Amino acid sequence: MELAYLMNEPKHAYQDIEILYMIDSEAEVRTDTAFKLKENDIVVFNAGEEHAIRCEGKAIAFRLLIPYRLLGKLSSDEILFFRCNSALYTDSPYGDLVHLVEQLVLDYLNLDMADLSEASSVLFQIIRELFKNYKVDQSKIGQAAPRYHLSKIDRILNYIQLHYSETLNLPDLAERFHMSEAYFSHYFKEKTGENYQTYLNAVRIRNAALDLCPT
Repeated sequence: MELAYLMNEPKHAYQDIEILYMIDSEAEVRTDTAFKLKENDIVVFNAGEEHAIRCEGKAIAFRLLIPYRLLGKLSSDEILFFRCNSALYTDSPYGDLVHLVEQLVLDYLNLDMADLSEASSVLFQIIRELFKNYKVDQSKIGQAAPRYHLSKIDRILNYIQLHYSETLNLPDLAERFHMSEAYFSHYFKEKTGENYQTYLNAVRIRNAALDLCPT
C-alpha cells in the first residue's frame, strides 16, 4: 500500500486486486470505458484489468494491492471479480468501504512497525466488505465484463492459481470441470504443454518463493 501523488500512468495491469482511493484533486481513468475519479471516489481494478491514468497537476491517492492468491483462499469460486467504482456505479453504497480505507490510511501514516495488528485488522475488514457488497456472482461475470468470460483452460488455470495451497488431486479437479480423468489429463497437456502435476508443482514452488520475499 502507498500514499502517493498520482502521475500520468500508461496502460498497465496488476495480477492482484488494486483499490484506488482519491484523497485530493482528480484523475482521468481509462479501462474498457473512461471515467473521472474525484475526491473521495474509490475504484477496484480487478486482476489483469488494464487501465491508464491521466492527471493534471498533483492528485493525491491511496493505492492498495491485495494479493489475488490471498483472496483465493477465502473463496471456492473459479474467478473473483468485483464491481466497485463510485464514479460509474452510483447505485451501490460506498460509505462503509470508504470509511475502512480512510482508517487504513490513518494507520499507514501512523504505523508503528513493531505492531501491525491494527492495520491488518482493517485490511481484513476491507476484504470482508469487498466480498459482502461488491463481489459479482460467478454466473454473472460474463454479463458484468464480457472479456472475463474465459475459456475452459483459462478457468482451470485460474482455479489452480487460486487454490494451489489446497488438496488439488486430478480426479476431483476433472469432476469439477465436468470431464473424465483421462480426458482432463489429455486436454491439460494439449493446452499447456505440461502434465497437470508438473504444472501444479511449479505453481506451488513459484508462490512459495513469493511468500519468502520480504516485500
